[in-house]
Amino acid sequence: MDSYQVIRGTAFLLTSSIGILGNSFLLAILAYIAYQEHVLMTSEVILLNLTASNFVMALTRGLPNSLFIFGLPNVFSDIQCQLLVYVSRVSRAMSICLTCLLSCLQCVTLMSTTPTYMNMRVRLQTYIGPIIALLLVVNMTMCITPLLYAVSGNNITISEYAYRVSYCMVILPGNTSSLSQTLTLFARDLVFVAGMSIASSSILYTLYKHGKQVKGIRRPDRPQSLSAEARASKTVSTLVALYIFFFGIDTCIWFYQSTSSSTILTSTSDIRFFVSVCYSSVFPFVILFYNQKVKRAIGHHSGEQQSSTGSTS
Repeated sequence: MDSYQVIRGTAFLLTSSIGILGNSFLLAILAYIAYQEHVLMTSEVILLNLTASNFVMALTRGLPNSLFIFGLPNVFSDIQCQLLVYVSRVSRAMSICLTCLLSCLQCVTLMSTTPTYMNMRVRLQTYIGPIIALLLVVNMTMCITPLLYAVSGNNITISEYAYRVSYCMVILPGNTSSLSQTLTLFARDLVFVAGMSIASSSILYTLYKHGKQVKGIRRPDRPQSLSAEARASKTVSTLVALYIFFFGIDTCIWFYQSTSSSTILTSTSDIRFFVSVCYSSVFPFVILFYNQKVKRAIGHHSGEQQSSTGSTS
């Protein structure tokens, strides 16, 4: 195994391991908050589902790649490949949709001083479960191609319309199906990226206006309220920026691979899959850094453990 393969495999293994452990820890903290408070806020429900999506994406994208690179090319059967690639694509799709949904919720929350935005906020809070379920059904339907055409490394066939996923291959039957899938999924990504970009820009603009309005006003409730809004908005804006950066690279490379007739270098595909796993790995650290409720839950849980240890000693 040459040095490039070692670096490549190690990078995938470390990134996916961080993503799996980080999102697992965040899932445990959110479950602890739900247990303590008996209910989750709307933003926390979205955050819980987004964390689960990122956990699955790190598990099904990064880890199999590292296994393949370190000498286990035929570890999956055709059926396992179909399920693995399918779940990976659905989790990626849910990650972009939920990031967009979270940014839209934060946007209408900041602007809920007007009746229109207040009504939108109430509707989002009321129907958040059905909205997430609908997104899941739509993405499961749109990503069905791997269930039909994915094969393992044991059955690789050279084809003009074959897409390598390192450990598996997706071999489409022809140009029409290849082009229609590419354009459909690219349009979906573009719509949700545009949505989260608009929402994030509106958040930043609203915070800027609020900052100018309260400048010089020394009412004690103003700074605290603005600080809470700013923390939540910084979290969302950071997630949106990271998503646009990482998945922008991923989507552009994938679109180029799908439409180009020239041979695609292996390193190009490596970059695409690596950056897609990076978002799921960085995500929990952003939440742990900005989310005060998660910080308090960690501190409270640590305090309980110390008290329990002290009382038994």
